Amino acid sequence: MINWETLITFTYPHEAHMAKLFLEYEGIETMIQDEKTLAGAVLQLGVFGRN
Repeated sequence: MINWETLITFTYPHEAHMAKLFLEYEGIETMIQDEKTLAGAVLQLGVFGRN
C-alpha cells in the first residue's frame, strides 16, 4: 500500500495536470484526487457569477 502525501492544492484542474506531468517526468508517481469535484465547483462558480 502506498502512503500518499499532499504536496500542493490547485484551484484549476489544468494547473494540477501540469504539475503531475512535471513530477512524473522526474520519475515521481502522482495522483490527482477529487479532480472531477474540483472541475464541477469551478463551473458552478462561473454560472452563479462569483469570480
